[in-house]
Amino acid sequence: MPITGDAPCAVVHEPPGLPLPGFQEATDGPWSVRFGRGAGGRPALEVYRDGLLVDVVVAGTALDARPLRDAQAVRRAGRWYGLAWGVVAEGAGAGGPEIAFLGRRPRRELPSATVPVGAAFWLATTTGTVRPTVVRGQGVALRVRRAR
Repeated sequence: MPITGDAPCAVVHEPPGLPLPGFQEATDGPWSVRFGRGAGGRPALEVYRDGLLVDVVVAGTALDARPLRDAQAVRRAGRWYGLAWGVVAEGAGAGGPEIAFLGRRPRRELPSATVPVGAAFWLATTTGTVRPTVVRGQGVALRVRRAR
């Protein structure tokens, strides 16, 4: 499902021209990601919030063993912007993992979009007036950390 409207995440293409359908090039949201190369030329994903680095994931390392790496949410101008990210599990389908954000008061599933980015990573986003508190996917549930 493509992210449209006020997309909560922008992609900085490293190298330029890397096609990532579903993500807008510019956004008012707080999240952005950048691609690079780690040791041995392995794909790397950098996650930023408001321009500050919050995580680096390098594919094919022991540190990427968790397919659901992390999830955070931040409130800007009365809206919540949630982002979860991880590594594509071996044998996973081409559409990315099934990820669900659960909201706080009322406790319900929030509209979200999950897209694979490159061959090694995926991103899931949600935006709205309800704070996301839990993210589920790939057999794991995590609390969504509130970013400030």
